[in-house]
Amino acid sequence: MTDRESRIEALSSDQAIALLRRFVRAIGRGVAAPALALPRADSLFKALSVSSDTVDRPLDGDLAKSALRVVASDERFSDALSSMLSQADKIQSFTRGATCLETADVMAVLETQLSPESNHTRAADDGSGEGRHTLVRGLARQLAAYVGFEQTGPQSDAEYRVWYATTRKPLNAKNAALGFGVERDDSVHYGNCRVFIPRSHKVGSLGSPWWKRLLTFTDDRLCMLAVETLNTESFWQQVGEQLTQCPADDRDAVVFIHGFNVDFQEAALRAAQIGFDLQIKGAMAFYSWASRGDVARYPADEAAIELDEDPIADFLCDFALRTSARRVHVIAHSMGNRAVLRAVHKIAQEVRQRVGVHFGQIILAAADVDSRKFLQLCSAYPKLAERTTMYVSTRDAAVEASRWLHDFPRAGLMPPVTVAPGIDTVNAVNTDLTLLGHGYVAQAREVVCDVHALINKGEAPERRFGLRAMSTDRGEPYWLIGA
Repeated sequence: MTDRESRIEALSSDQAIALLRRFVRAIGRGVAAPALALPRADSLFKALSVSSDTVDRPLDGDLAKSALRVVASDERFSDALSSMLSQADKIQSFTRGATCLETADVMAVLETQLSPESNHTRAADDGSGEGRHTLVRGLARQLAAYVGFEQTGPQSDAEYRVWYATTRKPLNAKNAALGFGVERDDSVHYGNCRVFIPRSHKVGSLGSPWWKRLLTFTDDRLCMLAVETLNTESFWQQVGEQLTQCPADDRDAVVFIHGFNVDFQEAALRAAQIGFDLQIKGAMAFYSWASRGDVARYPADEAAIELDEDPIADFLCDFALRTSARRVHVIAHSMGNRAVLRAVHKIAQEVRQRVGVHFGQIILAAADVDSRKFLQLCSAYPKLAERTTMYVSTRDAAVEASRWLHDFPRAGLMPPVTVAPGIDTVNAVNTDLTLLGHGYVAQAREVVCDVHALINKGEAPERRFGLRAMSTDRGEPYWLIGA
């Protein structure tokens, strides 16, 4: 417990209420008219996707202290609150009824967490791993219980667990649960992340931009709740246990390998979004190589991804051999395709040592790979997978920049269309309307639906809804989605 938290806990009920009132007045939020309080509260609960179904009605002082803890966790206000706490003994009831809790004061604190400047995915100051997001939602649940609000509607919030392996160095060598940075480590770290997915989540989205959240008064961002580290044996044991607890038909595992300019937290959130949207009930995992998470560090990422080819091959094989997964599917994005291409080629070359390794669907999206190298090595895919699908586009600005930099076509960019035996090439140009056009495998609903159909049914492209047959100038077949 931090010093500020201890001082908040030591406040009397009247002091906490009065201090909360003083803080709200200090930031200029004012006090809402009683007639407006309940409508504002209703909007807040819907924006934060909470209900009071599991929380008892709190006492006035306890609710005020919870609000002050949220304020203390926000670096924008922490210094001001510390100053106020130092004068807590001198706080007077400077207005009539100051020691009667006003619902509007608690709502004012919650509203500061929905502002564009707020980012309540960051960890609390004490480094305990309990992020501000957890504190904010806890306060919202208490307020919902205080005013008797009940959530309606069939959809509710969710916590989704994703398993990880990473060669990144921990941010804190003594506490890897604080997450991982951009430097590469000499060993592979294993564990899992718990990710919060709000009921306002939309397929393909990690969350709306601040201006849209402000206009809709809805916070639909996915947030990291906790990072757990495990030793190698515990990791594979727990993954296996999770899979065996699923019905036999749901024991599929999906491994996601991210691309360039992605940090650990973004990789975890994206893996959770993909797994949740694809309705993966077995095990969703990701491998996070040491991308610098910076557009300007593209050459450094090129060097880093080469170092992880062997660890990725081992991770994929272990998923196939050490768990009870019915099928292991692989999704590679952007620069992540470089390591997956060489990893699968290596596994195929070492088939005698890797007996029993076989994959379900292999999904290659926006592949930032030299098309010549891809055609040299890609024959390994159909040898080891039930089906391999490569999604390409003509409007992928990120892969286009790579083509310009390397001065040769990339496998994930057309023209020309990269077509290889045993691999289905699908043009996703009509599905991604974002500026870069690079994230369609996770963000475009048509592609997410097609990947869902692949994982669940494994059907050939001519049997999947929404695909139209096309051919290159040489008569080679490929497919168009979203036509």
